[in-house]
Amino acid sequence: MRNFKLSWRVHPWTFTQEESWESFLKLIDKYDDVADAVDLYISDDIFPNLSPLDDKRKQMESFKKHSKQLKQRGCSVGMIVWPTFNLYAVERAYFPNMRRMVGINGAVIENIACPVSDEFLDYMRQKYTILANGKPDFIWVDDDCRFTHLGGQYPCFCDECVKNFENGIFK
Repeated sequence: MRNFKLSWRVHPWTFTQEESWESFLKLIDKYDDVADAVDLYISDDIFPNLSPLDDKRKQMESFKKHSKQLKQRGCSVGMIVWPTFNLYAVERAYFPNMRRMVGINGAVIENIACPVSDEFLDYMRQKYTILANGKPDFIWVDDDCRFTHLGGQYPCFCDECVKNFENGIFK
């Protein structure tokens, strides 16, 4: 009896393209102990012709179908959400007025949303509601919350965040 779980991270192109998915299922079927859990990446810009939220809805159609297939094989199925704060080109186009993160030097970091802007929080609520409707066993929020590898710094220094620090809202 093992005291650990085997978990596979599966890229969106594997589960959104049927040929790749069938290949993955054959592997799971051949080696039935190869995975206890399967984490399907839910990424941005998989369907760049769609709005960011419609992209998630389309991914959830695929997630539900493939999650059922994996659960029938005894796997727990969750999702890894990437990115959280990074705004890819599609998000920047759909949310041009979403407040961006500002570094301590005053430079605007175009590809990172201010983590407490109303627009960003509303988008996150909608996004995670769509994802939760996929009924995953778990949701893993990936580590882009640290910002530094995205070109950001701690904390955001936009006017609103600085005002909140000055007023003691952020402690």
